[in-house]
Amino acid sequence: MTASAAGGAAVERHTNRVARGSFAQTLRIDHDSPVGLFPETVSFCGAALGQEEVIVNQKLYVGNLPYTTTDQELQDLFAQHGAVQSATVVTDRYTGQSRGFGFVEMGSGEAAQQAIAALHDSAFQGRNLVVNEARPKGPSSRPSGF
Repeated sequence: MTASAAGGAAVERHTNRVARGSFAQTLRIDHDSPVGLFPETVSFCGAALGQEEVIVNQKLYVGNLPYTTTDQELQDLFAQHGAVQSATVVTDRYTGQSRGFGFVEMGSGEAAQQAIAALHDSAFQGRNLVVNEARPKGPSSRPSGF
């Protein structure tokens, strides 16, 4: 919580991190907003905004995976660094073969950061992994209408 002067009056702000889908987002609440859109009792995804910080899940991108890696092997690798909610190796929809990357959803932001620090650029089955926070899916560059 921080206070800043705005037009001579102290404005109280709360910064909260809450999960929306699988991605953590930060909300800034101005209790003195003229519109009053964010009263203190508002909740978002089940997390009370009065709390300092709430992180529900953190989704990680895992790249440069060997094509033989299974979902279970990926989950076992990340489970050494915290609770794993899900682990998925992305496969080609037509051939069923691995595309060489996947996603892991950790139980907390702390576990996710620990996994990134420990596993990014580490050797796994003969390849150096790339482990980052996953980014939200953007608009597709593929033409629609297929």
